[in-house]
Amino acid sequence: MGINGDSKRKECILIFIFLVAIFVKITLHVPSVMGSPVYVTEDGSRGFNSYGSDNNVQVAQALKFGTETFDLEYMQLKSPSGYLTGYTPLSGAGVAVEDDSDAGLRFIDEAGKGLFLPLITNRFCNLMFVNKSTSIIPSLVVHFLFFMFCVGIVVAYANAGTHLLKNLSFREAMKFLLPLLFAGFLCLLFPYLTEIYNPQGGLAYVQISKDNGIVTVENEKGFVIHSGSDDADAIEAALAESGGVVISFEKGHYDIDRTIRLKSDVSFVGNDEVVFDCISSPAFNTGTGGYSSSTISLSGDANSGDTRIKLSSVSGLSVGDYVKISDDFSVPFQKNDYKNGELAEIVAISGSRITIDRPLYDDYTVARNAQVRKISMFNDISFENIDFVGYGMDTSSTAIYFYGVTNIMISNCEFSDFGNRAVSFWDCLECTVEGCTFKRVFKDGTGYGIAITNACDNIIIRDNSFLEKGRHYIAVVAGQGGVTTDGFTRHVDVTNNLFRDCADEAINSHPTSAAVFTVADNEFYDCRKGVEFSNSDSVITNNTFVRCANGVALFDPGNHIIEGNSFRGNRISIIPHNTNSVTRDNSFEDSG
Repeated sequence: MGINGDSKRKECILIFIFLVAIFVKITLHVPSVMGSPVYVTEDGSRGFNSYGSDNNVQVAQALKFGTETFDLEYMQLKSPSGYLTGYTPLSGAGVAVEDDSDAGLRFIDEAGKGLFLPLITNRFCNLMFVNKSTSIIPSLVVHFLFFMFCVGIVVAYANAGTHLLKNLSFREAMKFLLPLLFAGFLCLLFPYLTEIYNPQGGLAYVQISKDNGIVTVENEKGFVIHSGSDDADAIEAALAESGGVVISFEKGHYDIDRTIRLKSDVSFVGNDEVVFDCISSPAFNTGTGGYSSSTISLSGDANSGDTRIKLSSVSGLSVGDYVKISDDFSVPFQKNDYKNGELAEIVAISGSRITIDRPLYDDYTVARNAQVRKISMFNDISFENIDFVGYGMDTSSTAIYFYGVTNIMISNCEFSDFGNRAVSFWDCLECTVEGCTFKRVFKDGTGYGIAITNACDNIIIRDNSFLEKGRHYIAVVAGQGGVTTDGFTRHVDVTNNLFRDCADEAINSHPTSAAVFTVADNEFYDCRKGVEFSNSDSVITNNTFVRCANGVALFDPGNHIIEGNSFRGNRISIIPHNTNSVTRDNSFEDSG
């Protein structure tokens, strides 16, 4: 018996549902692909805006979803550049590029890069950034092509299928129709399959929490990848995630009872009252594995200002590698000789010559055994909103050792009760420490809050508080030992910090440096010496020195500008020690 009218109607209904499903799928997918605004209802009294193109965040103090109110003081954002924890409270309606006073909570990607999705857990609002598809064919095009493909099948079936199936029962006809529907279902999944087989780059996001002594590590999909009682094991499990990773820590004390080896592209972010009890020293370390065990001699002198260096061989070197250039020119200090050197990146290789990314600071000569050493630099390591607690002053405790790293960010952290060092930069470039607090970092002979060692360059230290019993809060020093030896620090900016109760120099450079310091807008209280520089140049401006034994002490050689500072109640304000110094527009009150 042929297909009757009732069966044809059922057939048409199924085809109609199939078409509607495809249409709805495409329609719902377009906003996330196109970067259209997505609105989420809340209590309507406050607004939120996040822009995918910049790290620019404005957020209300709290948001209400249903009957629950979520405090956003420690809100996290997952975005292409990692977690964002800064925010600006809004009063009243949202204020942004567009009026969102009626939008409630608004998630928008102005740059069309993707979609923010709200994930509310443990009374925190996490915003997960979902990128657009990175398959070979753009996701919207894939949807459109499959939509047209399915429509074509349906049209072909409408024209020819009824003739082929006219003598079949409805049940038999379904044997042909159901595979068609299944093929359509696969069509709906295809764009996601392309994303699976064309994985997106970027960072992985991992959350670590601790409850009743059990530490749990979850990935961004909510899967538990580690659970146990050893805190260091949990952190190492998170670091084992392939590629870059952002590790978010929930409230709690985490015992660092052995040194944890860092890697590139990693961010440690504390949500609220996260404490690292640093039982081991150092608690975190990159290690020195990036340093080549061999060196390559220069075959010609390299002069200050040169960007091309002639080597005896370029074997093992590639564009993008970093090298440390050094020779036997040295500065004696405390019965040791420390050799000069600097870091540079190779941007071109031609024959036996390398071209570096900037002019050389100094001369390096064949007569002084000039050489280069390749360093495979780590990159992009950050710590944020974490308290580091050592095992006491006058001990060998250190929080973090960085060897050969570019782009370090340490922000809104606290370091207390360390003896040797809190943070050590060794042959590091482009490093920033901001918004941190340092307390009780002290040991005779060391006791450095921030130690800047050997061929560091472009170090920024700003908006920090250095309090309670420090020896040298910031020190530029030199070190020796195997492959890490040689090199002088160059540019260091110290701005808008507070220094109190320093037993020696709050900011100090040993003669084993060639630093150019900018010291501006800082406050120094009750320090033995506020600033002491040797073999360095500096601009010291708009600082306040109060009740210091010596405000500024400068030792030759060096060129210095001391301008616009306020000296109050100091025993001696400025000691120039035969340096080339310009002193002007400073104010003195009860100071020698």
